[in-house]
Amino acid sequence: GDADGIRIKLSQQYSHVSDYEFTREESGLKEQDMVSLRLIETRTRRTDRYIQDYGVSVMDDFSKLQLQGGLGYGKVAFGDDTPIYFPKRDLRDWDEYQGSVNVGYRMTDKSSVFIAPSIGQHHSDNGLDTSTFVKFRAGFRSEPTIKLTYSIGCGLQYYRGGDNTAELDDINFGTTSSSDDLELQFFHYDLKAAWALTRRTDFQIFGRNEMIPTSAFDNNTKRVDQGSIGLIQRLGQKWSTSLGLSYRQDTYTLPINGVDAHEELAGILGKIQYDARKSWLQLTAQARYE
Repeated sequence: GDADGIRIKLSQQYSHVSDYEFTREESGLKEQDMVSLRLIETRTRRTDRYIQDYGVSVMDDFSKLQLQGGLGYGKVAFGDDTPIYFPKRDLRDWDEYQGSVNVGYRMTDKSSVFIAPSIGQHHSDNGLDTSTFVKFRAGFRSEPTIKLTYSIGCGLQYYRGGDNTAELDDINFGTTSSSDDLELQFFHYDLKAAWALTRRTDFQIFGRNEMIPTSAFDNNTKRVDQGSIGLIQRLGQKWSTSLGLSYRQDTYTLPINGVDAHEELAGILGKIQYDARKSWLQLTAQARYE
């Protein structure tokens, strides 16, 4: 479709990787669709795994109303290779079903307010079976100039980890908890902005959080808060470079070995890209330090 009518988008990804997975969200796109091939950070553990993603979304704009709706499915299945730092357990497979709606009201030609509810389920092999979640965000998006685009949304997420009511001895190493301890609500946010500093230089900022099952530990979930800033420099019609800084914190819901556990990860990513659109060819080389 086009901007004057209904637009339908289908997306699909399959990969077999043993290091980080990189998706279109890191390719420098200014605006990501609501359902896209997104990077789920728990799936980035450096071990052999198979990734699948499928999405469909429908969009339409009226004089004042902007409507989007989508369905998405993602799955990670770990291979037989267990990392040395988890010698006594295998990593747990999990998948996600999610449905989302985004309703926007155009206040001016360049600015809109929106509400974005979504609902979904996680199915995990880590002992929790089926977890459910509901997200609700309200926000503001605008393109005040041809050089600046941003979208800010915040709200609440409700998450209940697991349908089972068995005692969770495994993760707590002797202390018992019921699955009711994995039911919680927390502040939920999703923001992104792109600013064309010059004709050839773009600045981007990105951040979001979400709750997901743990792959390394049984009967537990974790909240992932992550963000990044980056610069994209175009060297010509076909060549571009980018430099980004990222930060992520994983906060576990239940204690691990009696400790309120969290992990922090900071990194820098450099990339050079050749994009010959007319010949359908794109080549990328990148390096990352964490």
